Amino acid sequence: LGARLSALGRWEEALAAAQEAVGLYRQLAQANPQAFLPDLAGSLHNLGAMLSDLGRWEEALAAAQEAAGIYRQLARANPQAFLPDLAMSLNNLSARLSDLGRWEEALAAAQEAAGIYRQLAQANPQAFLPDLAMSLHNLGRALSALGRREEALAAAQEAVEIRRQLAQANPQAFLPDLARSLGAYGRILLGLGRALEAREAFAEGLRAVLPFARALPAAFGELAAALLADYLQACGKAGLMEEVAQQIGQPPFVHPAVVELALLLLAVVALARGEVGPEVARLVESALAQMGEHAERRALMEALKRLAAGERNPQALRQGLALDEVDEQALSLAERVVMDERAQALLAAMMHALVAALESAGGGAAGETSGDSGLGEGSRLPP
Repeated sequence: LGARLSALGRWEEALAAAQEAVGLYRQLAQANPQAFLPDLAGSLHNLGAMLSDLGRWEEALAAAQEAAGIYRQLARANPQAFLPDLAMSLNNLSARLSDLGRWEEALAAAQEAAGIYRQLAQANPQAFLPDLAMSLHNLGRALSALGRREEALAAAQEAVEIRRQLAQANPQAFLPDLARSLGAYGRILLGLGRALEAREAFAEGLRAVLPFARALPAAFGELAAALLADYLQACGKAGLMEEVAQQIGQPPFVHPAVVELALLLLAVVALARGEVGPEVARLVESALAQMGEHAERRALMEALKRLAAGERNPQALRQGLALDEVDEQALSLAERVVMDERAQALLAAMMHALVAALESAGGGAAGETSGDSGLGEGSRLPP
């Protein structure tokens, strides 16, 4: 019931049902552990995922830890039956630990999960290669957060290779996962200063996910938007924004660097208008914080934060800030869109034209790709 309510977006009701299930299974397991401990572990696993969806990180972690502990106990007694469940619970435990920034512990759980899944995939690749790729994705994320980028790159690259293989056999099922792994792989490459290779990874990821984003924007739009933003960032770091601007036919008065910011500007505008929910608002705030890490864009970050918070007075938006030419043009464009929806067409046109260029050219503004958005990947048990 909890899983079905969750699928309908009725989060609080889903949580109440999941908590009730845990309570019932806990009573049953106390009376008959052999029969009901697996059910208790499964219900804890799903409860942790629901709590995480609601941003209740500490409670989610507690549930994930208890589930992993039970599955470890069960796997010791019957590894053939419960090793897959232990690996799944460790993968989710890694995701919950990373939500709280506890990266060393997240890494340990991810390494153990990947080790188990590798063993399982060797014996039964059809059943467990997707899970191995998921665990490698999370392993790369934890390694990257700890600054171990070369090791992170190896894990991310292996995840990409597995998911590319899976997507060739079943594109409908695995192309979105491939896009996620390409995004993670590209971000690690970008952190290593390999912007051209990162650009290729982001472009391939975009081409993989765009058909899904068009068909189901609520499910895949955020992933496509993140990959597009990453692609533009990689183009900027590779010194290709002039080429991108020419490719998408952007109006000559728009600075190429503003094209790179267009996606974020659209999001800030939506936040300023009150058109987004709390989850998207958190993503926008996170993106602005990342912008603020670069000294040359700190003034623009502050101005956009004021705009998103409801400030509309042009002088107040700029007060005490040393905005350069790019900052001023980006802020002015965002102001125009907030005040006049017709101006939004300019920002939207930049995004649509760039996407079209990427699709039509198999790499578009950035050229042909050679092959090779955040969050740790977890899973729920089926209802």
